[in-house]
Amino acid sequence: MPSRSIVKINVQGNYYQLRADGVGSKIIYNNDADYRHFLTLLEQYIVVNDAVEALAYCLEPDHFSLLLSQDKEHGIERLMHNIVTAYNKYIDNKYGEEDLLSENNYKVTKISPDELLAVSRDIHTKNVDWMDCEYSSIRAYFYDDVPVWLDKKQIAGQYGTAVKYLKFLQTA
Repeated sequence: MPSRSIVKINVQGNYYQLRADGVGSKIIYNNDADYRHFLTLLEQYIVVNDAVEALAYCLEPDHFSLLLSQDKEHGIERLMHNIVTAYNKYIDNKYGEEDLLSENNYKVTKISPDELLAVSRDIHTKNVDWMDCEYSSIRAYFYDDVPVWLDKKQIAGQYGTAVKYLKFLQTA
């Protein structure tokens, strides 16, 4: 069940910014293997689910942020249920730590199409070393390093070239 702070409208065709923190502000990713496993889960559940498209993401040690387009009703709820369940099982098996993520501990904000660029900037530039952030979709917007589960067309179509997007990001 999503947190009480979640947007109650869960409608097909809308954009959402999602942020999930570790329970009690705990660190979610202990090492590169944990980051990679989480990204594998994102790919698995986004591709298989076919209800949500990821437009931007950034994984930080204690939280993750996603910019999503919901293609089917309740897609975000299903995505979060699957990811939280699978990642918690992975962490429990690897470290013996239970319930690192919670379905009750994420926040979703509905985003208008006009806000996509600003929200992508917010997600991509929160990290101090944002241009070198290995676990962010930022590389997809400047290089041909695009995961199959990331749809950059909607944001890229608004800024035109990578140089223009970089200038936009630097004005944060």
